[in-house]
Amino acid sequence: MLGGTFTGYGGFVVHPLIKEKTIQWRDYQIELAQAALSVNSLITLPTGLGKTVVATLIIAEELRSNEAGWILFLAPTKPLCLQHSETLRRTLNLKDDEIELWTGEIPSAQRHTSFRILVCTPQLMFNELASQRLSLKDLNLLVLDEAHRGIGEYAYVPIVQIYAQQRHDYHVVGFTASPGSPERLEEMANSLRLEKLLIKSDEDMSVRKYIQKVTPHLLPVRPSPFMADARALLVSQLEEELSKPGVRQLISTNRPSFRRITEVMAQMSKRAASERDYRLLQIVKSLASARRILMALERLDLGG
Repeated sequence: MLGGTFTGYGGFVVHPLIKEKTIQWRDYQIELAQAALSVNSLITLPTGLGKTVVATLIIAEELRSNEAGWILFLAPTKPLCLQHSETLRRTLNLKDDEIELWTGEIPSAQRHTSFRILVCTPQLMFNELASQRLSLKDLNLLVLDEAHRGIGEYAYVPIVQIYAQQRHDYHVVGFTASPGSPERLEEMANSLRLEKLLIKSDEDMSVRKYIQKVTPHLLPVRPSPFMADARALLVSQLEEELSKPGVRQLISTNRPSFRRITEVMAQMSKRAASERDYRLLQIVKSLASARRILMALERLDLGG
């Protein structure tokens, strides 16, 4: 099997920097990796279809074609960083010390710097760049996991800006399963300097055979003592906000819906703007607090 830069044998990818029989050959993954090798790209791929595998393919070829320099792989959380570093160690023909995982638990002075690939969170990397302990002038490739976060003040944005300032031939590849609306997608692409959009959806013929039908089931889970205490505290705070002067007359139940609170807030905000009544502003403030608490309760009940 041939895929431009990549070749395959026996159903697996064959590459000098990929360990034998560690990455199965999938046409759509090869296609995406090949397309992103020479241009700053955003790769959109549904969850479970191997975004990290595509990133590994791109990284392997980047390392092969550029022996000097290094690669930076950013992910929003420490568990994701750990997962990515383990995948890279399992699949790439590199020494253990050539793939480095940095966490906030390791002081800067104790971090190894003789790596070819560095995996860490964007906030940690931004701190390193802000303190000028690290430069990106020798960075050959920047990989951004969950690139849809890359708007506004999220750390991905200034990191890409610094990279572009320090190296004119910068190479950025972002990955996401949920790019969002066209407007958000455009904002993200501009913020992260991504020029090419590579999309594979659930309906794409090249990925359809790899998608397993999933039937979700909600399973009740007994909350831990910590969760139970947290929930009791939130319920108490919600009841306190709803019992404040003027609020109880508007919200008659102790567990109103998010929509109901939002509707009442809109009505009271309009009145407060026209009547200039300080008491109405206090009611709006209490309703806003109640709405935030309600959101926290819903997240706690659904996700822990």
